[in-house]
Amino acid sequence: MQPRLVRERWASLVPAALVAASFATGAALSWRRLGSLVTDTGRELELPRRLLDGDVLYRDVRYFWGPLAPLVNAALYRVFGVSVDTLMWTGLAVAAAMTACLFLLARPYLGRWAAAAIAIAFVFASAFPNVEAVGVFNFVLPFNCSATYGITAAAWSLLLLDRHLRSGRLATLAASVSLAVLASFSKSEVILPVALVHLAFVVAVRPLGRARWLVYGAGAGVVAGGYAALYAIVGPELWYENLALLANPKSTYYIRLTMGLDGLGASLLDVAAAALVLGGAVALAIAASRALARGSEWRGIRKGAPLAVGAVTLAVFARARPELSMRALPVVLGAGVVVAIRRALRARSRPSPEALGAILVLLFGLACLPRIALRVGPTGYGFYLLPVALVGLGLVVQGLARAAGDTPMARDVLGGAFAGMVLGLGVASLLASWPLYREPRIPVDTPRGRMLLRDTWNSEASVLQALMRLPPSTRVMALPDGAGLVFASGVADSGDPILTYAPMALPDAAAEGRTLAAWDRDPPDVVVWQNRDTRELFGFRGFGVDYATHLREWLESRYVPLNSPSDPFVLLRRAR
Repeated sequence: MQPRLVRERWASLVPAALVAASFATGAALSWRRLGSLVTDTGRELELPRRLLDGDVLYRDVRYFWGPLAPLVNAALYRVFGVSVDTLMWTGLAVAAAMTACLFLLARPYLGRWAAAAIAIAFVFASAFPNVEAVGVFNFVLPFNCSATYGITAAAWSLLLLDRHLRSGRLATLAASVSLAVLASFSKSEVILPVALVHLAFVVAVRPLGRARWLVYGAGAGVVAGGYAALYAIVGPELWYENLALLANPKSTYYIRLTMGLDGLGASLLDVAAAALVLGGAVALAIAASRALARGSEWRGIRKGAPLAVGAVTLAVFARARPELSMRALPVVLGAGVVVAIRRALRARSRPSPEALGAILVLLFGLACLPRIALRVGPTGYGFYLLPVALVGLGLVVQGLARAAGDTPMARDVLGGAFAGMVLGLGVASLLASWPLYREPRIPVDTPRGRMLLRDTWNSEASVLQALMRLPPSTRVMALPDGAGLVFASGVADSGDPILTYAPMALPDAAAEGRTLAAWDRDPPDVVVWQNRDTRELFGFRGFGVDYATHLREWLESRYVPLNSPSDPFVLLRRAR
């Protein structure tokens, strides 16, 4: 093989190697520092253990999303053991799968280097971030495994659909539809984008052909049959006690907050500021491209122009707050979808597979964002909804090549600007996570795995150690959250059907009545009560304060505190 070809082949491996090195770095920095035994992750750990013990999902234990994650995790527990490590390693595998998917999805459209920049940004902004003290917004031990498993299946479905457009092979379509079926058993925020791109594919491709219709018919049959089977097992409670329960007025504040509709004026200003920064970066790239095209004396520096523009944009986005720099994405992707569809409709010939694939990527990225419409970013609820939208952003920036002169040099400069944006987002997320990556932790060896817990007064570490001193047969309930403490301690759970007593899980007096009846029938021996002001997140001051007051009265009449009622965590023992 000629030396030049050898060098080119090795050079083609460098972007993938950088992605792999970034992934290893993110995993090492965040090792055992992600997740929370108290908030959300604990539910994801405990629920599949309950299923393994014989509880029936949706009937014996409530769950507000599709059955994909609980059933998968229960199967993993059966094979690899009931341990936090089982889900941690699964989370790492899911994060790796999503990283690879983003790289492979972006590479044909944006090139290896831009694809690597997207994947690296995902590693630090979505896969392993530890921006908030409660580290549940990541792919390793997330607040909701249905979110991360579902979006990964959906993104791979998109990738395989794109490959089917290029190859025409029925096997890739069958695999894409199979993954779409899996995603349909996760969260609605995930179901929307994958359903939309497959619908767009069916509408755009003519004739679809009998074989494709059969594939889609089989997929629709599996989805319908799966939910019909669940309904046959659980009955109407599948809907009104589980999948639709959170759609009640007590969810309003939380939904408005996570969508950015609470404080609408400030949210719109953030969107406008992000649009100015993004537009400024693109304008710089266009101006540089046009100046270089006109200035013959600058020909010697043309090769360095993409790197220089990329460095400037990287510096700007790295200094921006990661939760703010991508707020304008819904507007950008919306405009990109409109332009791409208009071009396809105006074309005299049928759009190429690449053009149709680009529309599908843009549609998928845009459909991920309604749930975080005015709070788009890698932090909080958006950590799993942002990644594919970054690929869409790259397509929009690339589509401006005509304004920059439509030359190879212009495309390279725009590519450098885009790579700087997303790498800057990754750097900003890494810098925001750094304090919690380096924070001292308390190592705790539990019956369900080794934990590195935060060292705070009356922290989850001290509560966990207190629970581990109880006899293993002690039946413990944690509320309003904290199922992970019961899980890790190895004590018996109370069998309570609700694992998270957020305000929206108790929408009315009837729901409280059903809970009280369950507690009366089978009261727990010990209760872990978390004193937490939840106004900032849910709009309610706290469990037993301005919601679930009857449940608090029941507990106070039957249990005695083992420590101060004003502590962050209060242990209550049933009075004899």
